[in-house]
Amino acid sequence: MKKHEEDKLSMYYVVQKVCTDHSSVWSSLPAFTTAFGNFGTKISALEAAVAKQETVITGHAQQKQKAEDALVAKTLEIAKAVSAYAKVQDDDVLKNKVAYSKTDLVKVRDSITLQRCMVIRDEAQLIIGSLGAYGVTSTDLNQLQTLLTNFSMLLPTPRAAITDRKRATDDISTLEREIDEILKGLMDPLVENFKATNLTFYKQYFDARIIVDTGVKGSDDDASTPTPTSPAA
Repeated sequence: MKKHEEDKLSMYYVVQKVCTDHSSVWSSLPAFTTAFGNFGTKISALEAAVAKQETVITGHAQQKQKAEDALVAKTLEIAKAVSAYAKVQDDDVLKNKVAYSKTDLVKVRDSITLQRCMVIRDEAQLIIGSLGAYGVTSTDLNQLQTLLTNFSMLLPTPRAAITDRKRATDDISTLEREIDEILKGLMDPLVENFKATNLTFYKQYFDARIIVDTGVKGSDDDASTPTPTSPAA
């Protein structure tokens, strides 16, 4: 969330508190009651969008990397057994089909990693009855299949997380614009009704409407006095 968006959200919270503290003043004004209800609903939606935007997405990539590491390790284990079998059988065609190094499996796009591991699985499956002597059984192939499935399911996850965060960022801008429209188009003019009858509420409301520039986090500005910007921005 950008600094100016954080400052604006802080303003929304202060306005919300002032209005809640003085609910007895405006509760008899239906238009304000409705506007304030919509204001609160939009703030809740904004909080949800901020939470989604702030979600750390590196975990998705780390999870996929762990799945890839496990898949590659198991695939190479089986490939070596198939290669040894091919050498004994003097089957150069089969040997070349599974002649992938770790680099061949990891230094390529994820989709290519998946396909190459599947090739090795398929070749091993064809001769699984002969691989027991080389340390590979159907249990190993079942484990490999599970790893293939897990990895394939995780392929789109990091990108999807990035897309979700981008959508949340767009939602924040939209929601702040909608909240500003409620404030400037409805709540601000309606509060004018109370200038003569409840000056305390009137003043506190428009004081709350001032957006305070809190400065940059971690800078010397943190120690300075916050600077008001626009009361109706």
